[in-house]
Order: sequence, then C-alpha cells, then structure tokens
Amino acid sequence: MRPFTRAALRSEEDQVRKEPLPPLEWQQFKRLDPGAEVLILFGRGSKQHFCDAAHCWLTVLHYGFRDSPLSDTEAFFAEFLDDEHTVCKEISCEEFRRIVQWYDFVATPHNFSPHEQVGQAWLVYDIGINSVTLAETSEEFVVFSWELHD
Repeated sequence: MRPFTRAALRSEEDQVRKEPLPPLEWQQFKRLDPGAEVLILFGRGSKQHFCDAAHCWLTVLHYGFRDSPLSDTEAFFAEFLDDEHTVCKEISCEEFRRIVQWYDFVATPHNFSPHEQVGQAWLVYDIGINSVTLAETSEEFVVFSWELHD
C-alpha cells in the first residue's frame, strides 16, 4: 500500500476522476452560533471499494464536485494539492480520536466512531478553521471534517 502523501494524491487524482464513484456513507451536521456557522462532515467507506487512503480521500472530494463543471473540479484539485495546509501528516490513533471528540458538538444521535480499531490516521488538511482527518481500520476508511464559517 502506498503512503498517504501529496505525491500519492497527485498520481491518483486523474484515475479517480474517471472512475464511477463508489458508495460512501456521508453525514453532515451544522450548528449556527452567533456570527458563525460550524459544519461537521463525517464519512465512511468500505475498504473493498478503495485501493488506499489517497483513493478514499480523493473519492470524498469528488463526491463534493460530482455536479460541478470539470473546469471547477480541476481548478479546486490543482489549488488543493498545492495548498500549504494540505499536510497529509500521519497522526496517532489517539490524536485522531482526540480531534473527533474535541470537535463533536452534535446534539442529535450519531456515531463518529470507526466500526473497528484504527490502524492508521492522518491529518489531511489543517488551517485552524478547517481541519480534516482520515483514519483506516482493517475494514473501512473514516473521514472527519470540521469547518468554521463566519
């Protein structure tokens, strides 16, 4: 399996764009605070549909652009892959759990826990007001994203 790096994202992006999108379980939660909106996105997908973590993350991003013009999608990916905040940094499984717990404000019933023990985890993107983590278990990939909008 390839390491989760910008290089892996770059090399797989074109191929993922050409493939049909595999199934993903995706949830979105919003909280409106005075002067701000907080958005949590949580997704999971079976490893049988993804060759590695980069493939999973690129698929998640392509879901967000599935109805967009190709030029918008290409522009986003070029910017994302060159963004200094795209860190693709391995983090401990405990750090992944801590991040999810820290930002979990959702009052409605939900389950942000992976179905199995996390084997590897990454901080994908981090700009302070937007953090994205990705974790891998023996059976699935799990994505947790937190965003603050003024």
